[in-house]
Amino acid sequence: KFASSTVNNSVIVGNVCHGNDVAEWGLATSTFNECEIHDNVGLANVWNQGHDYLKNTSGGSLAAGDLVIASATGETYDGTQCTTTTTQGDDLVIGMAAETIADDASGAIQTIGKTVSLKVDGTTDIAIGDFIGTSTTAKIGMKCSAGDMAIAIALEAYATNDSNGVIDALLITPRKV
Repeated sequence: KFASSTVNNSVIVGNVCHGNDVAEWGLATSTFNECEIHDNVGLANVWNQGHDYLKNTSGGSLAAGDLVIASATGETYDGTQCTTTTTQGDDLVIGMAAETIADDASGAIQTIGKTVSLKVDGTTDIAIGDFIGTSTTAKIGMKCSAGDMAIAIALEAYATNDSNGVIDALLITPRKV
């Protein structure tokens, strides 16, 4: 647990990690940026994860699985804020909320690695291996079209014509498809 501390750009490498909850942040009044957990014995490579601790400026709360984009302070993105979008394949997509984050509060945003809670719309059928980007429905992902920015690869299919899907996915560094 980090109480009243500042931890920036922390990297934990080469540790034995078994039976631990890597999603338990235990933050009190700390600043926590760019947490990465990788190359650990006992933790499968697919579970390597990266998180940023960002302020939610969307005007509403975020829940685990919600996709977010970079949010500007004034006219410049300073790397501390996120918001939501209704733009398909938004170029500013940066990750997924890893926990519930109230509006104007800060919380963990997963930027890379496996998740079991990515929210998606299956109106356009999603197959295993499809790239996922932002949807026209705020906070939800969908199968990417040509020219969209992808943030994830589907590890599970979803073909129901609604935006209620929750799938396993591998979050990736954003890239155009």
